[in-house]
Order: sequence, then structure tokens, then C-alpha cells
Amino acid sequence: MDEGYFMFFEEMDLCRRVRLKGYKIYFVPTAVIIHFGGASRHQNPNKLVMVGQKSMMRYLSKFESKKRLLLFKLFYKPLFTAGVIHDLIFDFLYFLKYNTIKKDPQKLKKRVMKIRGDYIS
Repeated sequence: MDEGYFMFFEEMDLCRRVRLKGYKIYFVPTAVIIHFGGASRHQNPNKLVMVGQKSMMRYLSKFESKKRLLLFKLFYKPLFTAGVIHDLIFDFLYFLKYNTIKKDPQKLKKRVMKIRGDYIS
């Protein structure tokens, strides 16, 4: 496997290289793999998005033409950036909403009642 990937896309890379050598890839639904650990998935979700993007760009750089890679970057990067900005805005609004609730005991009480189903507006 290509050790240049930290996480994500390494299986796709391996399968693509296997197919390019003329071999077939088989799906065996009864196969069981036990992966001990999984600690990497419990890291900062924002960091994982960046790791995934880096791995995707590595994969595309290896297997796609420069023209297709350029087109992908032209469309994907702005959409990715817009998604990050969207998430930042909504995270900030979420923070404001719940920070305000914490400061106002009456709002906090109403919120708790709504969650429990005791509050009727």
C-alpha cells in the first residue's frame, strides 16, 4: 500500500493499481476484518476533513490527467471552501445561541423543558 496516504483513499489506490496490472478485484461480502484501534477517527473532525482532502488530491494527482485535475480543482476547491465557511458560520451561531441560553436561567429552563417534552409554546 502507498504509505504516502495518512488516512483515506489508500484502498482505492491499491485497487486501481491492481486493476492497472490486469488483475481483477473481487468483493467478498462474507469476509470479516477486525481492525483494532480506530483512534484516528476520534480526532478533530475538522482535521479529518483536511486529511481526507489531502488524500483525495494525492489519489487524483496519481491517476488523473493534469487537465482533469485542474478542472476538479477549479470546481471542488471553491465548493469545499464555501462548505467550510458555511460550517464556521453555523458553528458560530450555535455557539451564540447556547451561550445566550446559559446566561439567562429562564431561557435555559425553557430549553430543558422543550428537550424533555414538558414545554408547550
